[in-house]
Amino acid sequence: MPQMMPMEWMFLYAMFTCLFIMLMVSLFYLTIKICNFIKFNKLIKSKEKLNFKLPKFSKHKNKKL
Repeated sequence: MPQMMPMEWMFLYAMFTCLFIMLMVSLFYLTIKICNFIKFNKLIKSKEKLNFKLPKFSKHKNKKL
């Protein structure tokens, strides 16, 4: 039994390290995806604002002329 314990501990250690690495990678991937999604939404919102503002400005310019 004492000879088997180190092997079992090594196996458990390897399993936990693999799980930990997978978890960290998945978290990193998710954070990148969320950041990109937020940036994309901000870009879309800014584009929409610009698109809404531009016709208004053109209308005002036309009214002034």
